Formats: sequence, C-alpha cells, structure tokens
Amino acid sequence: MYRIVTWIISTFIFLLFFLFYHSYVIPFDFSDIFEASPFISIVIMTVALISILVLLSALVPFRKLNYPRRLLVLLPYCIISVCVFLTAFFYSMGPGYKTIKGTTASCESVRNGIFAGYFYKVERKGTLQTDTDFRVGDTVEFYVRWISDNEYVLENGLDNRTVKIVEVTENGYACYVTSEGYTSSKYWLSKVKLPQD
Repeated sequence: MYRIVTWIISTFIFLLFFLFYHSYVIPFDFSDIFEASPFISIVIMTVALISILVLLSALVPFRKLNYPRRLLVLLPYCIISVCVFLTAFFYSMGPGYKTIKGTTASCESVRNGIFAGYFYKVERKGTLQTDTDFRVGDTVEFYVRWISDNEYVLENGLDNRTVKIVEVTENGYACYVTSEGYTSSKYWLSKVKLPQD
C-alpha cells in the first residue's frame, strides 16, 4: 500500500509540474537544444534528469535489495525531487514574458527622460536609449522601437531586449526585460528630476 501511495503522489506531482510549466510559461526555452517543441523539450529534459538521479541513487546499497529493485523503490522519490527542484528553480526565475500583462495606463510620460534603478541609469530620447551600469561603468546604446503603448524593443546588433512596462506612476515605471529567452525580475526605474523640471 505504501509503495502505491508514493507512486500515485509522484505521478500527480509529475503531471502538476508540466501543468505549471505550461500555464506559467517558463522563461527558458530548451527547444534549440533538443530540436523539438518547447513542451516536448522540457519533457525530455525532465525525464533525463530523473533517469540520471535514479540511476546514481540506486548505486547506494540499502535493505539488501538488488539494483533493479532499488531503481523501482527510488524512482517515485526521484520524480518528486526533480519536479519540486525544477518548479522552485523556474518559479524563482520569474514569470515567463508572455504571461506578463502590460499596464493599461498611458506610457507617454516615460517614453523620454532619464530614469535610475539600483545599479543603472537609463536615458531615453526619441529612438535612442543609453544604459549605464554603475557597478562596472559600462555604457550601452540602443535603438528604441515601440511595438505597443507599453512595450518596446531595444536593438544594437549585439544584445537585443524587449521591455514590457507593467506600472507607471508620476515618479517612474516598473518593467520586465527579456533578453535571449531569459526574463528578468521586476525592475523599478525612478524618474530623475532635472533642475528645469
């Protein structure tokens, strides 16, 4: 009875993980690695991780069971471990960019200006944006192309990014940035008041 319950729980968690992946739209896309659709790719990756974990775990002798029996005993625990780990890892990386809803407020007030975050400054005027990273002193220039009222693309040939504005106030705006399939956590950029403002 105990083994049946662990198999039922592990199967439920396995299916729940894929439901989470599908509904949350994980910011990682493994389709380039496996040359398959994103969903099939995550299935392949998950099964591969579970297989590696169970094969290695079964090498540890316990209860005087032979290797094939240890595989069967450990498989549900490995399924649970891998699915919980991947869910926590993906969730900690932030929501998938496609699931983020942009603000419905007008973004006209933040299309141009100087904005500052914790370690960086953004200066945007018309179709040009300059990003400065205070930690290393790097400055990167981008061309700005607005694709909707709350979303724009930054392009410079080397590093292309898409920015979705999710909140606008009189003091600045909050946004998510995606670059090369990775979605950032939420950034808050405060409007820098110039002496003539």
